Amino acid sequence: MSSTKQYVKHIISFLFGLCILGTMIHYGNIDHFLLLISTMSKKIFALAIFIYSISWVLRVFRLQYVTAHFKANIKSKDLFLLHISSYALNVLLPAKIGDIANVLYLKLYGMKIEESLSSIVFTRILDLIAAGVFAMSFIFIGFKVPIINKYASMLIGGCLIFFIGLIFFKKISLFSRILNIIENTTTLKFTKSFIVIGKGMHVGLIDLFSSFLLLGKSVLLSLLIWFFEIFTLYFIALSMNISVPILFMIFGVALANIAKIVPATPGGIGLYEGIIVAVFSAADVGYNDALVIAVLDHLVKNLYIILIGVPATSMIGFDTVRFIKTDLNNL
Repeated sequence: MSSTKQYVKHIISFLFGLCILGTMIHYGNIDHFLLLISTMSKKIFALAIFIYSISWVLRVFRLQYVTAHFKANIKSKDLFLLHISSYALNVLLPAKIGDIANVLYLKLYGMKIEESLSSIVFTRILDLIAAGVFAMSFIFIGFKVPIINKYASMLIGGCLIFFIGLIFFKKISLFSRILNIIENTTTLKFTKSFIVIGKGMHVGLIDLFSSFLLLGKSVLLSLLIWFFEIFTLYFIALSMNISVPILFMIFGVALANIAKIVPATPGGIGLYEGIIVAVFSAADVGYNDALVIAVLDHLVKNLYIILIGVPATSMIGFDTVRFIKTDLNNL
């Protein structure tokens, strides 16, 4: 697909997301929406932003542990800039170009392409695992059992899912077999180069998952990252004196972020808010209250990423598109 078509598709999906969000706001009480915003506690709202910034500190620590495993010596400041730059590019540009940029940023700091690719995929898998663990809260919604049993069951269930997935990933060689079949049947140099990178990434991922100390630190940091994501939403609701059951809040944030994996709209705009509202409505939170929480939560997080990530892209000093084209041409 040409770059022009990619941008047209991106703009259409962005407008689609805005239409979803606009429709949701239109069918709500706009006066009530504005009243909640105007009367919110500015101090508590500022605290929510500060809490979200902590999640980014944790993301940097996690990425630093992962890259250090491959003997890469990258400063924390540089990791923060390249990481938040890639997130901003994902929001603003089509085709998940931010993830590609993240891989190339690390490569430009001296990492092999296979190492940088496996590092970014590893962090994405960790995010998915952490979100899945928190999303398990839906199992306990509506069940009247002691709270200690809820969290004990969540922890045990999450660990079981994680280790089953880990065993599956390490023992099942289907991915490598498929790559070997494609490599042996194709004659295209371009395709073979991608296969080599894919096999290198698979080896790198197995290496990362095999380091139990790194895995333990990374999983803990991933859970903390999501904890602060949820905590941000909690304080945004608190700033407007809106009460939401904690399990619904955990489930809503986890489910909304899992849905963002599918790039239906840039940054999940419209979809993120819709899922939060649907989950909160099931908790008997008023539609307008749920909507304003969802909108502000997503707005805070996206603006934080864009306002820091766009200048960070300039500070890094890399021409992302040029480097992407150069790397592809060299394959």
